Amino acid sequence: MSKPFFAIMVMCFGCVVEAPYMDLTQPIYLVAEESFFSGCEDHSDGLEACQQERIGEVEKGVGGWFKHFAEPTRPQVFIVMSRADVPNNAQNTPIHLRIEKDFCAQVACYYNDWGVEPSIVFNNRGALFPIMASHEFGHALWLGHDVPEGRRSVMTPTPSAYVTPLDMETLCEIHGECPPHETTWCEGSFYDPCRCPSDSFEEGHTMYLAGEIVCSEDAKRKFGKFDFN
Repeated sequence: MSKPFFAIMVMCFGCVVEAPYMDLTQPIYLVAEESFFSGCEDHSDGLEACQQERIGEVEKGVGGWFKHFAEPTRPQVFIVMSRADVPNNAQNTPIHLRIEKDFCAQVACYYNDWGVEPSIVFNNRGALFPIMASHEFGHALWLGHDVPEGRRSVMTPTPSAYVTPLDMETLCEIHGECPPHETTWCEGSFYDPCRCPSDSFEEGHTMYLAGEIVCSEDAKRKFGKFDFN
C-alpha cells in the first residue's frame, strides 16, 4: 500500500508528486465513496439521515474556506455520490472522500499518488468533524503545514479550529484567481461575535483565554484541538 500523502509534495524515487492544482474559478467535485458511509445502515435515524449528516460535516469544513467569499464569486464545491456524476469536462481533478480504518497515521489525511485521484481519508467514522475536512481540503488547495511561528492556522498539525485570515491570505497568494473576500473579524463574512470587538485573531484568542470574551458553549467548542496530518 502506498503511504498517505501528508503535505503539498512528497519525494518518490527521485520524482516529485504534486497535489493537483485547483482552479477556484472552476467547480470542485468531492466524490463520496461507499466506504464514506460505512455503518450508516445501522444508524438510528436511517441510512439517508446518516449520509446527509456525514456530507454535512464535510460541507461545513469546506465552507470554512469558501464562506468568506462574496456569493457571486464564491468558489463552487459539489459533493456527488459517484465518480460518474462528475462532468466529463470538469477542469479540476475530483477529490474522493472515504473512511479506511488505520490508513492515516493520525485521525485523517490527504492522500495523493501516481495513477489515482486524490482522496481525503478519515480513519474513524465516529471522529469525522468539519475541522478535519477543513485541514485536509486545505492540502488539496496546495497549503502545507508551514505556518509562521506564533500565527494561528487551520493548517498546523495541531490546528486552529477554523480557517483564519492567515489561511485566506496564504490561499490567495497561491491562487492568483482567488476572488475578493473579507479579512476582519467584526464585519463582513468573517464576523464572529465570540472574538469581537478584537479585529485580529491573536488578540481575540488572548482575550478569550483571559476570560475577557464570553462565548456560548457552541462557540467555545471552536477553540478545541485535534491532531492530524
